[in-house]
Amino acid sequence: MAIIGKCIKHRKIMTAIKNIKIRDFRNLIKVDCRFNSGYNLLIGENGQGKTNMLEAIYYLSLLRSFRTASINELKNWDSKDKLFFISATTDENDGSRQLSVSYGQKRAVKINGMPLTRTSDYIGELVCIVFSPEDIEMITGTGKVRRRFLDIALSQLSKRYLQALQAYKHILKNRNNLLKQRTDNSKIIASFDKQLIDYGVILHAERVQFFEKLKILIQQKSERFYKGEKDFDIEFSSNTALLQFESEEELKETFMENLRNSMAKDLERGMSHCGPHRDDFVVRLQGKKLRSFGSRGQCRLASLLLRLCSSEIFLEGGRGEEVIFLVDDVTGELDDSVKNSFFTLLEKGTQVFFAATEIPEVLKNKNDINIFSVNNGEIEQEKCDE
Repeated sequence: MAIIGKCIKHRKIMTAIKNIKIRDFRNLIKVDCRFNSGYNLLIGENGQGKTNMLEAIYYLSLLRSFRTASINELKNWDSKDKLFFISATTDENDGSRQLSVSYGQKRAVKINGMPLTRTSDYIGELVCIVFSPEDIEMITGTGKVRRRFLDIALSQLSKRYLQALQAYKHILKNRNNLLKQRTDNSKIIASFDKQLIDYGVILHAERVQFFEKLKILIQQKSERFYKGEKDFDIEFSSNTALLQFESEEELKETFMENLRNSMAKDLERGMSHCGPHRDDFVVRLQGKKLRSFGSRGQCRLASLLLRLCSSEIFLEGGRGEEVIFLVDDVTGELDDSVKNSFFTLLEKGTQVFFAATEIPEVLKNKNDINIFSVNNGEIEQEKCDE
């Protein structure tokens, strides 16, 4: 295969993927690659495996895909064992680590060869932020998609949030199971509510604080995205508790009252109607909901703006030297001003994996790029001189 670019040595970084090994993940049957800091460009025609490579790195980071909730879709079904495996070695200032995940009948996760049983001990060890065409669903999709956006961002920022989220979901499931019995289990249900409130308040408080920062950044950047249309706004909605609060104790009292008020409805319909699992947010342009009235181009810009601003929060939150960006080319329809904002953000991370059909014009003269050809699940790179 023809050489399509040059590799050079790069700056010292805090955290970056040094090499990766992938087996039977989608069409990536056998991939072994070495990477550098800076830009790692994945160049190839559509359908060859570029996005699959980004997805594998993302899965190694968050133990989930950014494209599907189905594990079966990730496995290569020509594989004899119906198992996929991903491992990576990271370079860090104090040495290196090895992260690995395999999925056959069940998932197995390891750090430096040591098995982990709790996902909360793993998530956050490799910090990845993805920019994908699927991001448009944050605007056009359901509240579930928008809550997932908040949960993923906050879970990487805060172990406390991640642990509270896992506990909350477990308690909520038990509460809903009792409600579905459609009998008067109100006393038993109430016994779950204290824990639901304790964990729910943590989620609520951190979401509100995150959203306040997000709104400020969006107001600062939106005019560049929507020239001549300055009335871009985003509004968080929650029936959990107050959006303005003095303490978590105040939130607990409000959440408890709201749970009591919804109990009759919960028992009648067999589901919990109050809590962070019902949170959502609305994006408006010129006072109109983009989800209902926006063009596809306007919605795509809004999703990119959301992702850019949430990434800024992450970079400012003390973990900027760990951030790895995964970009499934989202720049094709952007004007120069927005492109500049986007690539300026990418420069703040330690490493970028950028998938495209050709090298973006803005990157052609950069000296910190490493280029890979992707063809039918095979990834080939130019050798770098030592």
